[in-house]
Amino acid sequence: MKITNITILMCVFVCCGCSYKDENGVTNYNYNSIPEQDCSRLTINILYNQKVENYTVRLKCLVDTTEGANIFMGYNPPKSNYAIRGESVLSFSSELDSFDIKIPNFTDSNLYNNTLPLKDGMTLSVDYSPYKAKTNNGECLLETDSPFFFFDIDFDGEKELFINSYDTFIKGHSEFSIYKRSENTILTVEPYNTITDYVRIDTTKRLLHIPYQNIGEITTAPGYVSYRIEREMRYDNQKHNLALKNIYVPYRIEIWQNENIYKIYDVNGDTILFKETIDKAK
Repeated sequence: MKITNITILMCVFVCCGCSYKDENGVTNYNYNSIPEQDCSRLTINILYNQKVENYTVRLKCLVDTTEGANIFMGYNPPKSNYAIRGESVLSFSSELDSFDIKIPNFTDSNLYNNTLPLKDGMTLSVDYSPYKAKTNNGECLLETDSPFFFFDIDFDGEKELFINSYDTFIKGHSEFSIYKRSENTILTVEPYNTITDYVRIDTTKRLLHIPYQNIGEITTAPGYVSYRIEREMRYDNQKHNLALKNIYVPYRIEIWQNENIYKIYDVNGDTILFKETIDKAK
């Protein structure tokens, strides 16, 4: 059942390629290189100066140098004509593990505002902007300028990789694609396909609150859908067996009538029942 309908457009990052097992039996994935360029596209190599969760991070970006091609819609133009943005392969490597992610459209604030003239095949070293958790009333927020970071969103002990898309429907806000390393996949099922910096995460109660919108609305969401963690048996595509997994299940909808009055609905499977109306002014 899909009870959320958020109109912020999500970018789905597609991972594809062949796999092999190393001497320890760990499955690794070799991703296809970015497509052969034309005369208007340059291959730019990036090395991040700081490690991220013990990973050395590199980026290969195919930059379209056509005038205006790299400008974000609705945003201020970059500081120069040398913005680095485009189809990319993001590579993570450590002593214990390595993996690549193919991303249709990647940048970060440093790359977007690059002022160095671009040359095909050049390598640049840039600083990484880390995610710094912000809280509000005990809830974790995803407001950040970090281009990617690790965060355990499903509370199973594994930190998922969040990849930031700055070119969003609402100026100044972020959408995230979430890559789960143990499953070698981008999480596309509800609620992971609607993760933005509007989301609130209760790390104590293990709850996820995602903006709710009525179908057809394109304004800021007038409420939230709340999800809680439940343990369910699911098929493990990597181990090829059934395993207990943490699954988010919707259990409540909060719809605001105005700044003080909002209605609460209980969710149980496919059933949605009105529970109460709350007036914060009383």
